[in-house]
Amino acid sequence: MDKILKLFIKFLVLFIGFIILDFVVEYYLFDGLAVYLYVSAAMVFVVLMILVIIYTKITAIY
Repeated sequence: MDKILKLFIKFLVLFIGFIILDFVVEYYLFDGLAVYLYVSAAMVFVVLMILVIIYTKITAIY
């Protein structure tokens, strides 16, 4: 459980860092893609967390 929590915190920090970087890039360079990139970043974050949970469940069995 401790490994899952560490992975979750790591992915959460990376996700927040990506949002900050994306906001800076979108604010200075583009206007229209910010919402799309936020939604896609959230979807990638959720998919990665699901894959990590499935991987830890499979490795815990063996």
